[in-house]
Amino acid sequence: MSHRAGVELDTVVAKHPIGAACTPAEGSNGDCLDVNAVCSAKTNKCECKPGYTGPAGGKCVAKPPIGAACTPAEGSNGDCLDVNAVCSTKSKKCECKPGYTGPDGGKCALLSNVALDSPCAYTDGGQSNCADANAVCTPQTTPTCQCNAGHYKSGSACIAKHPIGAACTPAEGSNGDCLDVNAVCSAKTNKCECKPGYTGPDGGKCVAKPPIGAACTPAEGSNGDCLDVNAVCSTKSKKCECKPGYTGPDGGKCVLLNNVALDSPCAYTDGGQSNCANANAVCTPQTTPTCQCNAGHYKSGSACIAKHPIGAACTPAEGSKGDCLDVNAVCSAETNKCECKPGYTGPAGGKCASNKGVALGQVAVWTLCMTILTVSLAVNVV
Repeated sequence: MSHRAGVELDTVVAKHPIGAACTPAEGSNGDCLDVNAVCSAKTNKCECKPGYTGPAGGKCVAKPPIGAACTPAEGSNGDCLDVNAVCSTKSKKCECKPGYTGPDGGKCALLSNVALDSPCAYTDGGQSNCADANAVCTPQTTPTCQCNAGHYKSGSACIAKHPIGAACTPAEGSNGDCLDVNAVCSAKTNKCECKPGYTGPDGGKCVAKPPIGAACTPAEGSNGDCLDVNAVCSTKSKKCECKPGYTGPDGGKCVLLNNVALDSPCAYTDGGQSNCANANAVCTPQTTPTCQCNAGHYKSGSACIAKHPIGAACTPAEGSKGDCLDVNAVCSAETNKCECKPGYTGPAGGKCASNKGVALGQVAVWTLCMTILTVSLAVNVV
């Protein structure tokens, strides 16, 4: 109150602009200066009432309806009256946002049964307005209806993706229509298979193959589930280890050994060459391949020496053919030379051949001679 010449007067207080502090008064605009502003009970500040917009300290103006000019504001509906409208950066007019249509009675209404790849939106209940029950409204700049993670698009429908081992349609550069993200649709089998570096059973899940040194499940006759093709799952340690003839990890990989000695584990290169140190050795195909001298050579210490022909000097080896080249020759303990074994004959430097045919031929010739002689005698007697 103020007093002037005995008269009592009310104190006059200036009203507050938009954005300024105020005292909320339900049912009125409180003490806000703008007639289209209200004092918010939440912020205790003057704000433009619904349907109006304005900057702090400015004036509340009516929001433009659909089709009216507006000021584009990225990330919001600009200053459009309808909450489901946006201010187009192209036309600079209020337009219904993707997934909505209008004006329907002056308002943007949610579309129904939206097709795949078409703009969509969510209802107030959180449901998308996509026509396919297995589609979702993707969160992107312009949301569109897309098949969910467990389905793939086929025409206008969302089809359930296929598990490992099931038939599929190959799609180069993707996992086609396979359910597992680590599976691909094989162009050879037309079935969903785990992609390189992964393994898994039919109907199961593709899991990353274990590297060298990691735990694994031994599988007889294969490298188990080891990542490196030159590793095997040890039945003893149940860990991935480099197979015979390889060493590692070298950069995490099993690498082919070089210059492998005789009787040591070996392997073949991609080019089909063994990694044996001796040029006259081969990697024998057995359970655990080892470097052994080839058929034309014999082992002498750590070297492979050429075997000797018939008549050449050799080293006698009791009970074997020693170091003779011909399988039907032996190294004579008397002459220290390679000779044809009993029942065989052959010239020096040649090949041992069976002499059974020779013996039979000699008998046949003797029989013929005796027959001719007998006939001749009989003629002379007569």
